Amino acid sequence: MPAPLKPLALSEPELKRIFGPKRLARAERNLLAGHPALRQRYHNNVLLTHWASAPDAPQQILFSDRGEPGFDCTCPAWQRGDDCDHVVAAALAWVRDPGSFAPQPEAFDFDQFYADRGYDEVVLGDDFDDDLDEELAEDSEEDDFEEDFDEADASEFGASLTAVVSESAPGTEGEPALITVGLEVPDLAPAYREVLSALTLPQMRALAERRGVRLPGNKREPALDALAQALSRPGALAEVWPSLSPAARLVLGALPYLTTYMGVMRAQLPPVLDALQPKLGQRAETALEELREAGLVVAGNYGALAWPRGLQLRLPPDPDLLPPRPDSGRLRVRAAPPGLAFAALTSRLLAALHGAAPTLRVRPAREPHPLELKFFGSGQQWPYEPGELEALALQPNAQRALRQYSLSVPLAPPLLDDASHEALAREQAVDPLVLNFALGLLRALGQVEMPPGQAPMVNAQTFVGFLSQHPLLLALPLFTAYLNDTSWTEFDLARRRDPDLILGHPAQPVFNFSYSQLLQVLASARAALIKLLRRAPAGEWIALDTVVDRAYALNAQNGLWPAPGTVILFHQGQNLNGAHETDWRRFYTPYLEAIVAGPLHWQGLIDLGYDKDQLVAFRLTTLGAFVLLQLETLAAPAMSQGTSTLAFLPGGGLRLRPAGAKTELVRLLGQLGQVSAGPDGTLDYAVSAQGASQALRSGWSSDRILAVLADGAGAPVPAELAGRLREWEARTGEVQLYERLALVELADDYALDELLAGTSLARYLLYRFSPRLVAIRPEGVEALRDELVARGYTPRLETGP
Repeated sequence: MPAPLKPLALSEPELKRIFGPKRLARAERNLLAGHPALRQRYHNNVLLTHWASAPDAPQQILFSDRGEPGFDCTCPAWQRGDDCDHVVAAALAWVRDPGSFAPQPEAFDFDQFYADRGYDEVVLGDDFDDDLDEELAEDSEEDDFEEDFDEADASEFGASLTAVVSESAPGTEGEPALITVGLEVPDLAPAYREVLSALTLPQMRALAERRGVRLPGNKREPALDALAQALSRPGALAEVWPSLSPAARLVLGALPYLTTYMGVMRAQLPPVLDALQPKLGQRAETALEELREAGLVVAGNYGALAWPRGLQLRLPPDPDLLPPRPDSGRLRVRAAPPGLAFAALTSRLLAALHGAAPTLRVRPAREPHPLELKFFGSGQQWPYEPGELEALALQPNAQRALRQYSLSVPLAPPLLDDASHEALAREQAVDPLVLNFALGLLRALGQVEMPPGQAPMVNAQTFVGFLSQHPLLLALPLFTAYLNDTSWTEFDLARRRDPDLILGHPAQPVFNFSYSQLLQVLASARAALIKLLRRAPAGEWIALDTVVDRAYALNAQNGLWPAPGTVILFHQGQNLNGAHETDWRRFYTPYLEAIVAGPLHWQGLIDLGYDKDQLVAFRLTTLGAFVLLQLETLAAPAMSQGTSTLAFLPGGGLRLRPAGAKTELVRLLGQLGQVSAGPDGTLDYAVSAQGASQALRSGWSSDRILAVLADGAGAPVPAELAGRLREWEARTGEVQLYERLALVELADDYALDELLAGTSLARYLLYRFSPRLVAIRPEGVEALRDELVARGYTPRLETGP
């Protein structure tokens, strides 16, 4: 057995860095569900957890060697080399509640643990890093169609960045007030420390001298900390960048696409040189030596290279990587939507859904074909074309026939049903494709729920806050939601432009690869491409052909297209092979066009350049440079706070422009009356006696209500509306009579909570008289009755005289 291991020191930021924010969120849900159930801490500081109380439940061990956390799990996914949620939940359990781990008097027996699983040896102690390097070398040579989607690739943009907001006062000469958003880039010091820990103290001193860093004392650990802090400063890369040769800059930009991710960015030297030398020749080795001398790359055992994860998001634009197009003067320009128009569109759509959601319907869930149920059980399925499955079902041996086919993936339909989708696009005067994209992002951000076959449901808890945000503060979250979206693929857009481009899958591996895994892999390809586009100099026209060629050169280790064996692409009936340059152009060019002319252009990040009717170039806008992290700050005109955000309508109605409205005003209006969508993204409120009574009972007074309304409108409340509010206040507490009130009587005391959680009853609820009797809006009776019948209830409808 090796010497006792060091205590396992972990933190939530460290777990987020290792596993990504999505896995950490799932781990938190697992903790709430009671997993892992059994937790033990052994004498040699090894943690052992059991997922459940059953003896055959997956077991996890967490250990530490030379400060590095180690994880292992007995579940099949981990044994295949995939990540699993078990180890993440176990690590989070230790961080959140170390006292829940029962101390064990003996040392953990690694030999027995691995012997039970058929392992020949224990990988620990001084051989740990060597074994890791060998695993990385094997991984880099594999062509495995089950490659995982690297969630951290997408979440690096935005999810781990902190927005720092400041607002300037109006200038003396009438200049508008500005809101400025700055990005606080995450600290790279822990990742730098992990990389530099492979160096000896003399090597650290030599590197510190080259980079002008002063190291304290003669002890290794303080020197390591000081060097990591100095090299991780946001301006440190900019200081050394001018001294690098063009070849070294190109290699540094190429390395992220030639790596295996294991906490830091790692790659094996031979595959890297194989990928770079055809373009750079001997300069590739010289460039790597430059990068090592500058401390940007560290050489490890067996020719391994390592550098801090996140460093690539600090690399500046590089005209050597993506050179500007020389003849851009002849382009026909299609400018991006102005400013923050897309962020404003999402706010308008959310307001429209809030007011009109009962009249809209989400597309019903797709019914699986019987053949799918027969072969694939209850898992997520490929949406095969019905005709394909019907033909297969007629084969004498259906399973054998299925294995002989390559099945195509049809276009994903809009989120709303056709009538609702067309009506909302027409009402908002927006392209139906852009509408569906924006709705998808609102759903991804948790602003809208899309229950199949029902009305979309706006998140009441976050509705006010979202609409009140400055569009500049929404741009980055919306872009991050797009990067993380695994519910669709841009090949849908590419196929609309070229129906002969077919996305397919070989039927044989489909038994082990779900449709959701396909979308995750394609999202990984999206993130890799956008990391390449962020290196384009802002404001300069970049030819699409240049990007396609550069992507082909960088794809030597499947870094740009991580699904070589997963996806088949056909064009005009011919199978396209990404390893061949001609085939690469035929499928990657329309994919690039779909991303550039679709989501990036829609969000205002990219201008498009055409030669006649052919898209040939693009350029990053100022907003694009900010969202892609080229700029650290961006300013936009500030929204007015509490001035003229409210208008009084004839008949006592109120019209709110939510952008810039004070939270107090929006919350008050939500109590005063029923809301509907107004023109140009506004909200119209019909003030009612019942709503006013609700506000008054919750602690408002008529004087305070009138003051808040006047402040929002910048003008006194009309006399008629003010008089009605005061009259309703005077009558508060008196007996009220209501006409046409709809009552719902329930059979037991538990049905109400069940219906509120599982149906749209909450949307129509007016008052609870008791656990068995509630009042609802009369206009919701028919819709609620139909919904209850569809869910298997048997409501009885009675009408009065």
